[in-house]
Amino acid sequence: MPRCPYCQVEISGRDLGRQAQFRPYRVCDRCGGQFTLDRATRRRQMIAIGVGLVSLLLTMAMYYLGNDWLLPAIISYIVLGTIIFRGNRLLYLVPYPENRSHDNTA
Repeated sequence: MPRCPYCQVEISGRDLGRQAQFRPYRVCDRCGGQFTLDRATRRRQMIAIGVGLVSLLLTMAMYYLGNDWLLPAIISYIVLGTIIFRGNRLLYLVPYPENRSHDNTA
């Protein structure tokens, strides 16, 4: 589970899901610190979105063009599942750059 970059408390996905989705950061329930995802995690998410779109296209091709597309569709979903599984294990939270509440230079 990812940890808050300030107080090191474990943060569950359920806690993050309750917060508003239109801000570029999330807030720790315990210390109030603002954090976001690291660049590598964002990159993995973009790759997963791309592989997911390819999987969808292959599934549509299988539906409209026949079962010749079954094996590539299955492989693409296995790759997508692997990316998501591995990405969840490598999720890191970093302080939000605009955060002034925990900045020692202020």
